[in-house]
Amino acid sequence: MAKILIVDDVKGVRLAIKTVLSMDGHEFGEASSLDEAIQLLEDNNFSYDLIITDMIMPEKDGAQIFPYLEEKNKSIAVLAMSGGAGGVSAEMALEIAKNKAKKLLMKPFTTAELKESVSVALS
Repeated sequence: MAKILIVDDVKGVRLAIKTVLSMDGHEFGEASSLDEAIQLLEDNNFSYDLIITDMIMPEKDGAQIFPYLEEKNKSIAVLAMSGGAGGVSAEMALEIAKNKAKKLLMKPFTTAELKESVSVALS
C-alpha cells in the first residue's frame, strides 16, 4: 500500500485513477494544479510515495515538479502522464520527463497499463 498524490486538472481523470488504484489499498491526495500539489506535499511533510502527474496543465506544467523536488532534496517517485494538448503532442510532453520520471504513461491508458506503471514506479 502506498500514499499517492494524483495531479491533473481534469477531475474525471483524477477520479478514474483513484478508483482503479483504490482497489489495491492505496491512500490518495488529489490536486488540480501544480501549486495545489506543492501545498499538499508541504502540508503532509512530503510523505507521499508516488506522484502521478499530468505533464500539460493550464497554469504550470507537471514537468515543474522535478526541479521543485530536487530543490527540496526529496526523492519521491514520479509517474508522468500526458495525452497532449495545446499543440503539444503527448510524446513531446513525455520526452521532457523521460530522464526524470520513474515511469511514463500515455493517455488514454488501460486499467492494466495504469496498474503496471504504478507498480514499476513504486519499485
